[in-house]
Amino acid sequence: MTQAGAAVTLGAVANGQGGVAAGRIGTVVVLDTRGAPRGWTLRGAVTTFTGAGGRSVQGAYLTWTPTCAPARGSLGRCSPGPAGTVGAEGAVLASADGGGRFTVDATVQLHLPPYTRTGGYTAVLTLTLTDGGA
Repeated sequence: MTQAGAAVTLGAVANGQGGVAAGRIGTVVVLDTRGAPRGWTLRGAVTTFTGAGGRSVQGAYLTWTPTCAPARGSLGRCSPGPAGTVGAEGAVLASADGGGRFTVDATVQLHLPPYTRTGGYTAVLTLTLTDGGA
């Protein structure tokens, strides 16, 4: 598994109004050369967003809409995970049922409630690739 850029940058939201800060993950490429139709699953989980002075925004406010596509000649089929909340519990980003090369992407949205304190926030989005798939 490789990823084009590890950082996700989200857009700004007007102060006091709440709204959606949108962005996208760096494209992930999964290369499965094991030669058996074992498949794989790629999951993601996000920590709480933290800012200066102990400010925080729950990771449950982060949603994504995944996409997944096999390269020409891949033996397996790739399925994107469902659109929805990522959160600390995690969610499926994509899965495949066989070998090949697969491109996985997702748009992300942080839904900020009104009157979220201003400033920058950071969180960690962890992607985990496991054996077994769709």
